[in-house]
Amino acid sequence: MLNTLPSSQWNKEKAAHLLRRAGFGGTAEQIDELVSMNLKEAVRKLVYWQDQPEYGQAPSWTSAQALEKRKEERIEARQLPQAQREDRQRQLRRQLNRQARELKGWWLDRMINSTRPLEEKMTLFWHSHFVSSASKVRDGVTLWNQHEIFRRQGNGNFKDLTVAVGRDPAMLLYLDGNQSKQGAPNENYARELMELFTLGEGNYTETDIQESARAHTGWRVDRLSSKAIFVKYNYDSGLKKFRGKSGKFNDEDIVEIILDDDQCARYIGSKIWTFFVSDVTNEKMAGYLGRTLKANDYDISALLERLFTSEEFYADSVIGQQIKSPVDWYISLTKSLPLRFTPKQLAPQILSQLGQDLYNPPSVKGWDGGKNWINTSTLNTWWVIKVLTELA
Repeated sequence: MLNTLPSSQWNKEKAAHLLRRAGFGGTAEQIDELVSMNLKEAVRKLVYWQDQPEYGQAPSWTSAQALEKRKEERIEARQLPQAQREDRQRQLRRQLNRQARELKGWWLDRMINSTRPLEEKMTLFWHSHFVSSASKVRDGVTLWNQHEIFRRQGNGNFKDLTVAVGRDPAMLLYLDGNQSKQGAPNENYARELMELFTLGEGNYTETDIQESARAHTGWRVDRLSSKAIFVKYNYDSGLKKFRGKSGKFNDEDIVEIILDDDQCARYIGSKIWTFFVSDVTNEKMAGYLGRTLKANDYDISALLERLFTSEEFYADSVIGQQIKSPVDWYISLTKSLPLRFTPKQLAPQILSQLGQDLYNPPSVKGWDGGKNWINTSTLNTWWVIKVLTELA
């Protein structure tokens, strides 16, 4: 269904397109570097980003020393008299909120300068797929840790990624898994796991949700360390009936059963196609993408490599036809022009006004994308920015 682009057609135009879609655009030097390689080499350099040098450093407040200090401050706060304890806790909450704001500037800088552009583009993709929000999580360290999962595993096995996300503190807090226990399972994550993360709406039953929720009990967030821990006595180890199968399933078993369904592969393959290639897809293409993904044991890298080396990815109907998200637009503009906004001060506010507030997707569905980026509430901001960039 996808045909490999002939080597004779690999040129600067195609390389620039690849950098725009598998990253946020590139400089003339970066485009020339890709053109000097053959297509397969260029794609593999982007897809297997772990082979490229790391960029920058993590925020200082994520270091082991900073986390240990934070843990000590929280323990000390618990031991204070009530009035002082409440005051100290307010100070700590303000600190967490400030770090969550700082994280936006840190990520934008990484998107602009990283030597691994697809790593950050995939992190943005997963951020809008496995959604959590700073407005509820309220902890920069926890949000940063979730995105580190996306960076480490975002081009790897989808099953491993999905299991890791289900046990991640940011997700446990956002979808109330932190409150789920034997006898009183919370169904929020179980529902979204199937409706939004793996199968799509209508491809599961209420019984599936209930049994999956039971299997996902037991995980808790340790607020002192910002890590997830498994509390055995909160876990429902009983017999469960899920999607026609019976067993004492845990969270990993549930994910494995879901991924065995061809619908899951079609759903994930189609979402990746829509994000990187085109808003237009069909059942035939969805079926092909699903078969490719499943044949490669849900290896995301294999699907990305197949997409980025295909004729269809470089078709005239695809090149220059995607409506960029505000983040994509801002990063590509910054990389291509001498104009430089200061990410920590100005860019996050601009992006929020354009409808893409990083770490705060509008709902658990993430951002709809496509033509939804242009609407009456963002149009005026787009025009002001257009005039400013043209003057610059």
